[in-house]
Amino acid sequence: MDAISRGALVALRIFQLICSVIVLGILAYLVHRLNEAGAHKEHWLVYGIVLAPISTAFSLVFIAPFMYSFLAFPADFAFFVMWLVLFCLLITRTGVHTCSSPWFNNYWGFYWDDWWDRPGNQGVIIAGCGNLRATLAFSFMAMFAFLVTAFLGGYVVLKHWSESRTERQAETAGTPVVGNPPTSQIRGPTPPACEATSETGIAPVTHNAQPGTYVCGYDSRGLEPCGTRVAMDEVIRLAGASGPPEEGAGQVEKQRVEGGNHSLDGFAKPLKAAGKA
Repeated sequence: MDAISRGALVALRIFQLICSVIVLGILAYLVHRLNEAGAHKEHWLVYGIVLAPISTAFSLVFIAPFMYSFLAFPADFAFFVMWLVLFCLLITRTGVHTCSSPWFNNYWGFYWDDWWDRPGNQGVIIAGCGNLRATLAFSFMAMFAFLVTAFLGGYVVLKHWSESRTERQAETAGTPVVGNPPTSQIRGPTPPACEATSETGIAPVTHNAQPGTYVCGYDSRGLEPCGTRVAMDEVIRLAGASGPPEEGAGQVEKQRVEGGNHSLDGFAKPLKAAGKA
């Protein structure tokens, strides 16, 4: 729910409030004139005088830009239908003639300007025409405002539900399974990092004997696996060594060191010969 939706909701509620109050004031004055004349009140007038204050109260209650105001979009649609009914009832009485219609001359304008209390009842009735047009106009605008608010509320609520469902799915998918290590999609379980041995001070070498296989270097304690799997050739080599595992591992370490020394001697001899020459 962004700031644009909140601002649009407040603006629409204010507009609904203005339209409802104007229609309520005009119809209330007409009822006052009818009471003075002792005339009957038509059904559309009773309907309108009830609908206008209810719409006013509804707009005041749900004017706050919070989620509960958007959740009232079904009620907004219901008010749209009710204002549409009031507008249609007025149009069926005036037709396209509005202030020149027989209904206006015999009912609205007749009682609005106290023609019932004048002897002879002669003349052209023009009083109350602007009020009738205003009632038609603001009834239509109130109807339209409630319709737009209903669509806005439905859009915001559906968007909020969709985002909440997406967040729940993301949280469910991102929750690790208890007891299972994080697994790579290509190479299987991720091996932990090897640490330098405290006895030799030399960091063990990690190499891949086979794809997806991790093996640490050696120290006096023997072979230390980096991951959950150990290269089979190293296991066979240790299994064939004589003595306990510590002794076999020590021999392997000794051979590795001696092999490195022989390699250095092979490079050193040509260098010495070149120096003597």
